[in-house]
Amino acid sequence: MRITDLIKKFIGIPRVERNPTVEITAEEDDYSQLDPEKLKEVYRKNLFVKAIVNISANFVFSSIPKVECDDEEAKEILNNLYQDNIDTFIQVARESSLTGNGFIKVLYTDKGLDIRGVYPSKVSILPSPYDLRDYKEVHIFHQTPLGFDNKIVSLREIHTKDRFTYYINDRIDKELENPIKEIPVLHIAYNRMSNELYGSGDITESVYRNILMYESILNSTLKNFELHARPIPVFFSDNELLLEELKKIDWIKHKGFVLDKEARVELLEPSNLLNGATDLLKMCFYNIVILSETPEFLLGVHMPSSWASTKEQLHPIIRKTKRYQNIWKQQLKKLNRLVLKYLELYEGYKFSTYETKVEFPEVETDKLEKYVKSINELVASGILTIEEGRKAITPFIPNLFEELELEEKEDTNNFEKEKK
Repeated sequence: MRITDLIKKFIGIPRVERNPTVEITAEEDDYSQLDPEKLKEVYRKNLFVKAIVNISANFVFSSIPKVECDDEEAKEILNNLYQDNIDTFIQVARESSLTGNGFIKVLYTDKGLDIRGVYPSKVSILPSPYDLRDYKEVHIFHQTPLGFDNKIVSLREIHTKDRFTYYINDRIDKELENPIKEIPVLHIAYNRMSNELYGSGDITESVYRNILMYESILNSTLKNFELHARPIPVFFSDNELLLEELKKIDWIKHKGFVLDKEARVELLEPSNLLNGATDLLKMCFYNIVILSETPEFLLGVHMPSSWASTKEQLHPIIRKTKRYQNIWKQQLKKLNRLVLKYLELYEGYKFSTYETKVEFPEVETDKLEKYVKSINELVASGILTIEEGRKAITPFIPNLFEELELEEKEDTNNFEKEKK
């Protein structure tokens, strides 16, 4: 049994085979992935998971990407398209961060271009036997109620380079020729190894295991607090009538009582209330920070070292953001090519090239420096607290890359310097 199989039993996120017709062994290519539906359930319930995923997606798309193309008309069309579909990109980036995989389907319908995200659990890929990155077929599954009786109907689409086939309850409903001879489904796969078909996101098995440990330690500590705040009285007496009366008393309402001279009472309460709990919480917290490559101050300042240099904490998420943006660039170039082909086929455009470049812009450093310095001066003068200053610059943090020197100053020290 592989170590990942042992881990998944512990953390409760099973790995699922997206192509059940292929038997996977340790020597063969890996077609498995963490269960997207289980991860979605975790995302809805766990604040740590939700924060990591949302931060990651917002960093990747902190600004709308820009398209460069030798054909000026194509360039204008694509940049407008990105403006109109930025919410879809952010949604798919969120799903990619959560599950490691994001999918965008690009089709042309009677209403025009249709660009939509498809949740990973709905997609199954059949790759070429010679190259995992060359997809032979992409299947998309749905189950939906149709008609007045709300009967559940299963829908399936099979996209190949030659045709689109649509099934209803496993019976062919229609077949269409694929006019662009490319599979119109983009696959954004994060952290994918060379022998893996699917990627892995920010919520890996190790990250989730530490999140569960953090919650378990925190819940145990809270229970200790409750027990400490309401200790259990233990009475010792030979007077049976007295003991019977004591059992009837509501100790929440009655704070005081009188015993006979033969009786004694002790309180049953926990010792070592916080012994080791803080250290364990810190350990789990920093494991989550390191493994997810997320700055601790963005997850919520609750550890003393969170006042450390913001710039130093940014390096991991900056590297991760650039890594993810490079993955997006390649898939967005494919999206551009699909869009331009569809527009030529159905709207009469003629473009000189399908080749494009995609860049994620950064704000101008000099303007950003002035803004940060202004916030810093407000903090130093006491108009803003340090926490308020952090909140003010947080929306701009994705653009504070290595070239920007950000110095943090303690407001008390600055106040002392001003007095002198």
